[in-house]
Amino acid sequence: MSIRTNKNEYTEGNGCHNCKHCFFWSDYDSWPEYYCNIEKDRPKCGSVSMKEKFEFKKLPNGEYETPDEMTFWDEWSGKNEIKPWGICKKWEEG
Repeated sequence: MSIRTNKNEYTEGNGCHNCKHCFFWSDYDSWPEYYCNIEKDRPKCGSVSMKEKFEFKKLPNGEYETPDEMTFWDEWSGKNEIKPWGICKKWEEG
């Protein structure tokens, strides 16, 4: 019997991956990313598969305008990215 199938001998540790504050980001062609959303202030993330894609407007010069929501996401995600195996004092069962 595998240790994974013997429930008396197998447990999973707590971490960001199973915290209720964790936002799990994914898209069709990307590795998953994890973010702490303890402040509940997460902006739209731009993921097509999560139905939160950004809308780009084409400018008269042929270039595309960076939407404000993309800027908000870039700033927020840069401050809130976490590792799934990490844990903090504010961990809560998800």
